[in-house]
Amino acid sequence: MYKLNEESERILHPRPSPIAAAMYTLRDLGVEVIVLHGPAGCNFRASRLLERDNVRVVTSSLDQKSVIFGGEPKLINTLREVERRFNPRLVGVVGTCCAAIIGEDIEKAVHHAGLSCKTIVVNCDPYNPDNVDGAIRALESAAAEGIITPEEAKRQKDMLVAANVNERTYGTARETYLDTFAGDDHKAAARFLIGRLESGDPLALVLNAKKESSLLYADVLCAVKEAHDALGSASRLFYVANASGSVGLPKIRHYSSIMLNAFERVGITLDHVTGGPDEYSVTGRRAAEMVLSEGAEWGAIVVCGLPHAVPLWEKENTMAVATGSRALFALKKLGYGIVLDEGMAHHNVLGASDIVESRFGSTIRSMVMG
Repeated sequence: MYKLNEESERILHPRPSPIAAAMYTLRDLGVEVIVLHGPAGCNFRASRLLERDNVRVVTSSLDQKSVIFGGEPKLINTLREVERRFNPRLVGVVGTCCAAIIGEDIEKAVHHAGLSCKTIVVNCDPYNPDNVDGAIRALESAAAEGIITPEEAKRQKDMLVAANVNERTYGTARETYLDTFAGDDHKAAARFLIGRLESGDPLALVLNAKKESSLLYADVLCAVKEAHDALGSASRLFYVANASGSVGLPKIRHYSSIMLNAFERVGITLDHVTGGPDEYSVTGRRAAEMVLSEGAEWGAIVVCGLPHAVPLWEKENTMAVATGSRALFALKKLGYGIVLDEGMAHHNVLGASDIVESRFGSTIRSMVMG
């Protein structure tokens, strides 16, 4: 198991939960029902969001009595009810803070439940400030159950470890406390970008987004192409994206196919594909190398998704499109000239069957096409 260093334990601002990370990884693995072994309110937001993505989430509803005398009977009954009610092929069971405190043996309870379907058990360490810990544990459990190959588990684990290092170096885990930032003005940013198109300046557009969030950030690239064509611009558009459909779990490859179809509809030809949507932790550096190798005097460099993984912030006329007030603050501090907030990006893409219009894309379209 990957161990984080002690330095990250000093972080004071809220961080993503390993439990939620485990739940989203189980979704990617094809789990139909997730059972949280804990109180009914545990990870409520993540649970509700996952239901938008066709994953049922239930809890064992641990109460005070269960905490004192043990929650195994509640978990066994919940698992049997899940099988009776939903008849799933694959179930995920995730331990929570409460289960960890009282030392619940989740594997034992799953065994005694006697389910006929396959089950992935994730004993999360909810006190680990690294959220990737939950995702890695889910992958290791899935590999042990034969759901994925050891090679795929290792590839994904390597990506998660790299993402964690990147987050500590450049992202929201880089300092003990990060302030918040609401982002720069979308209309002013759109005017700047439209001005570059009208002047015929070359633009570099980079998509380096994580999994399903790619479906929203890809829209920014489409909007710029639509504005370019509507204006009859002479600008060269240089596109780089982590949109490969040749790596990752089926769900991740599906996101790639959606993006590539959308790009084709608006006439985008990618100059470089840096990897897949689950390789965001390493594709950002590749994208930066591609942009820099062109040797162009870019009128603007637009980086969408996880710009902190794309070391282009020291260049002129950089624009970062991301989400999360602390992530935006970190991006501004890194040196991105314009930093734009996409608001409820994750909420908006869950369950989507096509790319989703972004806030910045909508602003560009409204200012060019009306």
